[in-house]
Amino acid sequence: MCLASVCVRFVPRYFEKDIQSGVPTLTQAGKAALEEELKYEDDADENKEAVEGGRRGDGSVPSQAP
Repeated sequence: MCLASVCVRFVPRYFEKDIQSGVPTLTQAGKAALEEELKYEDDADENKEAVEGGRRGDGSVPSQAP
């Protein structure tokens, strides 16, 4: 895409350039980004369970004040 003598070229970062098969293929950067996102999602699920269950992030149950 070129506008006023400035050209921008799209270079895929997370998927391979080859789209002939019709199946998106992740690059190494794409795989790393996906693993990072899944790690954050797993951490969020664990924290949500801890809050709903009345546990601390380390799995311990806070003591109840009398």
